[in-house]
Amino acid sequence: MVERINGLPERYKGSFPYRDRPRNPYYYGVTEILFCLRKSFLQRVVPAPTAIDFETRVRFARGHAMEEAFFGEKHNPEYFVGDDKLDGIEGHSDHVVRDEEGKIKEIVEFKSVRRLWYKAPNGKAYYSIGMAKKAVDKEDWGKIEHRYNDSHMDQLKTYMYMTGAPKGVLIYYELTTDKNYTWEITFDEIDDGFKKRIDDRLSMMQKCMDDKTVPDKMFTYEWECNLCSFNKNGICQLCDVEKFDLFRFIRDLEIFNGKPFDDVLSDYLKKYDIKPGNVGTS
Repeated sequence: MVERINGLPERYKGSFPYRDRPRNPYYYGVTEILFCLRKSFLQRVVPAPTAIDFETRVRFARGHAMEEAFFGEKHNPEYFVGDDKLDGIEGHSDHVVRDEEGKIKEIVEFKSVRRLWYKAPNGKAYYSIGMAKKAVDKEDWGKIEHRYNDSHMDQLKTYMYMTGAPKGVLIYYELTTDKNYTWEITFDEIDDGFKKRIDDRLSMMQKCMDDKTVPDKMFTYEWECNLCSFNKNGICQLCDVEKFDLFRFIRDLEIFNGKPFDDVLSDYLKKYDIKPGNVGTS
């Protein structure tokens, strides 16, 4: 008998054992600073199981493979650390081009996506031209255009801010069509407001980690809460409960070593009457 299984059997869900880079306790990654500071904090202090699910591990593995295929022998990813105001931030660029003297000419961010977004005149992004057309008046259809993800551009701009790179290049490879789309930016387009936001968020993250204080929700992009694993499992909502002690929760996970993570978490959710997955961006 041929049996259909939805998704994958559990025994294959380790097929892509993506391993996150070891976290340096003194440095914070660019995405940790750009994305919600509460999420970044929780990823640092809440022990296994990891917040990175199987599907996300596959996407990371696919992205690394596509980079290698795209750049080939000249692939040159580089690691950076900041100094002065940016002391404490680290970045891993996808590709760097240097001149004959070794100075950075370009920093490249390469993203493989199923489909590139469309931006409509209403300021929103859509995954298909049809969805975008439904959202605006017909006379505005000609204004619909492909759009980069703001978080990807901000990541590139932060690498440029850290290194002083004169040019940044954001390349998308669209998996469903084999097409590429590219945006370029020069250093003078990175304004002081953006630099201050990075400086301030780094300082806040460092202070929260030093004081062991859970940050407020400090998201930058509207979609963050909806995709956040800590919103989905309820830990973020617990952090908003006055009587909840995150570090007591962590100690309980350690004390009851061997008891499933979900069981310990479930006890806390019942105690404080929290329903996981309530998206909140305020």
